[in-house]
Amino acid sequence: MSRVAYTYCALRYVHDIATGESLNIGVVLLAPQLHYVGVIIDPTYRRLSEAFVEFDGDQHRKVVRRFHAAIKHLQKLWANPMGKMFDVPVDAQALMRQIWADQGLSYQYSAVLSGLARSPEIALQDAYDRMVVSKSQRAKVETRSDDDVWNSVYKGPLRQTRAASALKPITLKTNAIELKCEYTFKNERIHIVQPMTFDYAREESISAKAAKWLGNATALAGHEELGTMYLLLGKPQMQKHLAAYHRAKNMLDRIPIDHVLVEEEEAEKFAEDLSQFMREHGVIASESDTSDI
Repeated sequence: MSRVAYTYCALRYVHDIATGESLNIGVVLLAPQLHYVGVIIDPTYRRLSEAFVEFDGDQHRKVVRRFHAAIKHLQKLWANPMGKMFDVPVDAQALMRQIWADQGLSYQYSAVLSGLARSPEIALQDAYDRMVVSKSQRAKVETRSDDDVWNSVYKGPLRQTRAASALKPITLKTNAIELKCEYTFKNERIHIVQPMTFDYAREESISAKAAKWLGNATALAGHEELGTMYLLLGKPQMQKHLAAYHRAKNMLDRIPIDHVLVEEEEAEKFAEDLSQFMREHGVIASESDTSDI
């Protein structure tokens, strides 16, 4: 399937117009060629009520309902064969001007961003994960979690290559351990794809994380179906922790099973290589099989 152009905007709640205090709450995406519009908005408002004093939850729900209703109206209109006759806004920002015309209110949208994707639905989810999910996680903690590293770095490229669709959770058991892994796939063997942050505020947490996974992998070494363990690393953002990070990688290289260490800057290449491996082993369909989908 060929890639289509799309544009999108982050949706923001601005609690105080004077100070500009705001949080991203969602993403709207428009692919004019397909007459596609989609939106994802955080279904809860706990982050907002925790961040802002006197936040009005009832009013927030009303605004979000009205916005969803406006998007659903467009989706229904464009799904009708006659709907193709209606003009589509040139980009997501033009679309937003029709829905939230007054940018001086508490609900605003970002500058327009653009991209190309095989699936606008996947692009929408990726944008939401990057602009809302990952940032909301970082707002709660002083470092990145495994989920932050997965959502903000690796998940998008894996979705674009369709490799992410084959990843399933599984619990691996040996005499020494019972370990639940969220992202695995299987051909003749079970392969683990494990996001792993080393972006901690305390240096000792870095070595502790590496030691924990060296122990986990050692305990799994006797599993007869185990294949390769792909460790998707999140590098420390604090410069002073880079030496500890390199020592942690050296520790992980002692893992007694087949393993691959993947750095953040290698995310796109890893996604391409993994999808090619999956296609060669029948885990996901080949490009020729999906070209007409």
